[in-house]
This record gives sequence, C-alpha cells and structure tokens, in this order.
Amino acid sequence: MIKIMGTGSIKVHFKRWLNFLSLFGFVLLLSSSVLLGKSELDRHLEKDNADKKDLRSGPILDDLQYLRKLSVDLIGRIPSENEIKQYLKDPPKSRRALLVEHLFEHERFADRWTAFFADMLRIRTNATGGGPLLAYVHQSIGEDKPFDELARELISAQGRSRHLPAVGFILNDNADPMALTAATAQVFLGIRMQCAQCHDHPFDD
Repeated sequence: MIKIMGTGSIKVHFKRWLNFLSLFGFVLLLSSSVLLGKSELDRHLEKDNADKKDLRSGPILDDLQYLRKLSVDLIGRIPSENEIKQYLKDPPKSRRALLVEHLFEHERFADRWTAFFADMLRIRTNATGGGPLLAYVHQSIGEDKPFDELARELISAQGRSRHLPAVGFILNDNADPMALTAATAQVFLGIRMQCAQCHDHPFDD
C-alpha cells in the first residue's frame, strides 16, 4: 500500500486516480477519457487488449451518472435534489472538476473514508486504544494528512494511547511481534506473511 500511495494526502491521490480508477480500484471511472482524452492507462489497456476481440467498452458516463457515482464514492450517499440542481447550474465544461472539489470539502468525506480506513487498518473500538485510534484517523483525513506520514506514524508509534492515539494500531494485536508484523505487511505492502511462520510461501519471495 505504501508503494501504491507514496506521498500526498488521500485527496491528492484521488485527484490523480480520477484519471484512472476510483480510490483503490473499486469502481472504474471514465473521467480521463471524458475530460482529458485518452490517458496513459487507456493506452496500456488498448495495447494489452489488442488481441481480445470480444471486449466491449463500457458506456461513457453522462453528467448526472458521474454526479451519482462520485457522490457515492466520496461521501457514501447519492446526491440530494438541491445538490443536483446546484451541479447543473455550474458551467458544463468545469462542473465535474468543481464537483470533485466540493465533495472533498463535504462534511461527510472524512466520515466516509474513516470507515474505509477503519476496515483496512482493522480498527476495533473495543480493543485497547481503538477509540482514540479511530478519532485520530478521522482527524488525519480531515486535516488532509499525507498517507505516507499517516502510515509512518501508525507503524512507528510508541507510548500510551491517551497521549499518542496512533499507538492503537500496535495495541490492536496486544503488541504481539508476530501478529503485528503480519498485519503491517498485509495492510501496507499487500503481502501475507502468516504462512511464512511455518513454511516458505509458495508465491511470495
């Protein structure tokens, strides 16, 4: 995950990935082909799929479909009637870009992505330090903290959770070194190390 996210906040990466995939690849967004012409990803896909004759491109999203899809992705709900009206009042050429900026500043943005990261980081509010850790992640998203900085704080945290909420990530496994190593590798590197406790992994070096 660190290699994928690199530096920059969640919002920064989402802006980049709107030209490719929605955050973490859940929903394919065709914004790059609609707004900016063919992207680098488009060219790679065309090259990789050149020999596949049965593939069909998905339909290009119209403005209202784009509004609905992006609203669900970024704030976790469909747009209200007033939001639809305001969106349609914006200039057609810039309304999509304005929508992205508006949703990033929406009060539900941090809530929506806190839920996502809580699942990814395996945050349990009933575990030691779980509540403060959840609040810390929510605050970090609201403050637009770069992901690499967030990851570094979570992995290297030391102390008590009431003084340093990020330490809740370590306390989630009762500070067990093997469990923490396995969890950290899976969350941030996408590699499962549990198998390596007993034998060589058949796929990972």
